[in-house]
Amino acid sequence: MTKWRPSVQSAAMVVGATLVVGFLAWPMLFTSSGMGQDWSNHLWYLWRQSIAINRDHEPSLFLDYPGSVFYPFYAFYGGTIYAIFGGLAVLLGNTPVTAYLISYLLGFAAAYGGWYLLARMAGLGRWQAQVPGLLFITSAYYLTLIYARGDWPEFIAVSMLPLFVAAGLRVLMVDRFSLRWATLLVVCALVFFGSHNITMLWAVTSLFIIGSAIAIAAPQVRARITLRGLIRVAGLVIPAALVNAWYLFPTLAYGGRSAIAETFNYGVTLHRSAGLVSVSHLFTFSRASIVKSTPDFVLALPVLAVAWVVVSIPIAFILKGETVWRRIMWISAAVSVGFTVLMVHVGLILSLPHPYTLLQFSYRLEAYVLFGLCGAVVAILALARTWPRRWRTWSWTMIIVLVASGIGAVQQVDNYPRGDKYPGVVHPDRYVAFNPQHQPPFGGGLDDYDDATLPLAERSDSHGEVVFPEVVYNEKVTVPVDLAAGVLVHTNLKGAPDLVKVEGAKVVGEDRSRSMVLEIQRTKRSPGEVTLSRASDLPVAGGRLVTRLAISLLVLYVVLGLAWRFRGRARMRRSG
Repeated sequence: MTKWRPSVQSAAMVVGATLVVGFLAWPMLFTSSGMGQDWSNHLWYLWRQSIAINRDHEPSLFLDYPGSVFYPFYAFYGGTIYAIFGGLAVLLGNTPVTAYLISYLLGFAAAYGGWYLLARMAGLGRWQAQVPGLLFITSAYYLTLIYARGDWPEFIAVSMLPLFVAAGLRVLMVDRFSLRWATLLVVCALVFFGSHNITMLWAVTSLFIIGSAIAIAAPQVRARITLRGLIRVAGLVIPAALVNAWYLFPTLAYGGRSAIAETFNYGVTLHRSAGLVSVSHLFTFSRASIVKSTPDFVLALPVLAVAWVVVSIPIAFILKGETVWRRIMWISAAVSVGFTVLMVHVGLILSLPHPYTLLQFSYRLEAYVLFGLCGAVVAILALARTWPRRWRTWSWTMIIVLVASGIGAVQQVDNYPRGDKYPGVVHPDRYVAFNPQHQPPFGGGLDDYDDATLPLAERSDSHGEVVFPEVVYNEKVTVPVDLAAGVLVHTNLKGAPDLVKVEGAKVVGEDRSRSMVLEIQRTKRSPGEVTLSRASDLPVAGGRLVTRLAISLLVLYVVLGLAWRFRGRARMRRSG
């Protein structure tokens, strides 16, 4: 019976975790609600990318629909995750909703599983290792990301981070190369760096600072970090991150000229959202919405978990325990406090270097408060193993914290957006995303990536008009134009002209609808026609080349890893 016990426990935990995730996701799985406003928008963007992949067998930088062509949405916003799950939608028989829901379930699994692995690495038992993951995925902000904000790319990035860290630590600190852990690290890095640029910037910076602090403060940890391990991690993470070069290189080259970078006032937006992270909104047991137009917009911190950590710190100070875990506890707690202070003081955010001020909403920092809090919980539970027996029972009080967090999650999930409960709030059916006009449900983000540096070209009756078809094959389209050279024409071409090669005309500006105005040119190569295609400049062509090289290198890693494993097994058979 004893030898079966670990298997039974593992099965019970998998079933329990599945039930928890299923319950937290049930409105997505069993209703047709469009959830938060951006939830339906991102579903629409995924759908449009799946159409391009189904047609051309590769992802596109551009969003093409009747309102415009060659709009570079995927060049500036999470291009890789739209490509991954758009491709999945095609493989599943052109079912974007199914692929979208799978992505959310995988996000839950990555967050929960990542914290479980980190807790197990800390030496916690199977049941105690469930604590940080449960605390994280039942937290108010994590669920708000889904049901109120609908910010799918940020959700994917935040969810992937714990698993990314766990896989990285495993590859870093073990002597033997493991193909399984190496593959997990590659997948995590690829998805994380291909999802949400703002989260990527803040998270990588935070990981560097926290990792450096732990390495300096804890000699035991520092002793386990070897040059070989660092090279191993870098050799996997860098190529995986560079798979995203196909869209990140254009982002770095041309993102500064986009409308959202040039004309959007991030300081004003940060100040306007500052009231949402007031003390009364953060330190409360209530899961009631703090935004009338969004029923389940909740930013409450896990107050009981915070109190548990605050009480545990002096206990750990008195009872001592392993030095390394006490120091990690202090660092994790400091991370939570630091990000809380930063979150509620917009002036501090605006004093940071420019890229960090593009945060847009200070409540985004709550994710890092939760990371620090869960890290502190893991450290305290690890410390409690060495306390006197009568004090070890303190760790079981965490059950009360988890029950309270679970009850709050039940209340919050049950308040998912739906018309019958909130008739004054517009939350469309998710299938509205596939409307006949092929427009996004809320039109979100369709002006963000226009080129803000183009001059305004006023509309005139003497200007002609050229309409390019929305069905664009292999990112190239040609239309006949029976107009004299020098004539200005309005078009449905939108976005960044640096990403588009125009033959038979040149871009001279944009009209008030932010569509490109072209001047017709007559050349031997394009007599009487205008052709649009993807630019072949270095950021675009070079980005695609780097992506292909990175994929080839990762495939080579897998082949060599499999060959190494089979060779090792063959040696064992011969020696046996």
